[in-house]
Order: sequence, then C-alpha cells, then structure tokens
Amino acid sequence: MNESIKLFCRYWCITICYMLVIFFVSDTSSIPMASFFSKFDKLIHGFEYTILAFLAFRSFYNFSIINKDIVSSFIAGAALAILYGMTDEFHQSFVPGRHYDNYDLLADALGAVFSILPVIIYLKIKKDHKSL
Repeated sequence: MNESIKLFCRYWCITICYMLVIFFVSDTSSIPMASFFSKFDKLIHGFEYTILAFLAFRSFYNFSIINKDIVSSFIAGAALAILYGMTDEFHQSFVPGRHYDNYDLLADALGAVFSILPVIIYLKIKKDHKSL
C-alpha cells in the first residue's frame, strides 16, 4: 500500500470516523440515559471536542501540507473542531427534540482549545527526558 494512503488512514480516517460518531449521536432525537447526562452536558461537550481537536491536531501534524509545525497544527486542529461544532449545532436545529445552543458551542470551543494540554504535557516530558 502506498505510504501516503497508510498515513491518511492512520490519521485522517480516525478523525473523520470520530466526526461521524458525533454527527450520528447529534442526529438522535433521544439519547438513552439523557436525563443522567444532562447534568454533565457542557462537560461532555467540552471533552468530546477536546478529543476531536486533538485527533485533528494529530492529523494535521502527521499528514498535511503543514510542515510538522506544532503551533500551526494545533491552530488548524482547534479551528476544524470549532467549525465542526458550529455545523453540528446547526445540524441539531433540524433534529426533532434537539436545538441549537450557544453554550454547547462555547463548551465545544473551550474543549477544542484545551486539547493543546496533552500536547504541552507530552512535549514537556519529552524535553525533560532529553535533558537527563
């Protein structure tokens, strides 16, 4: 298999599949145990988009026209996650029993921005190990 196809599958296919999971969950009128999860709705949104932005960051960093630049890859990953959050909220406005919520979008955006934390921690650990 071509190396480019392998890289695409390794990174972008995972990111796209995760985006599809978000889409299909958002397309559901009633989610099982929704009353339990409603207490943690914004936290779940933030965590969900932290994962998406991190996956997108990995995809941009490892397979894109960006030259393995961490800052550019993070900005692109966070931007993709935030834009996807916007389209997801818009999509929900057409789903019976669901609605557009600016606070959900804010939680999505904050989650996307905080996705950089695992990267910073990883780089700090990596740097500390090199100095030993």
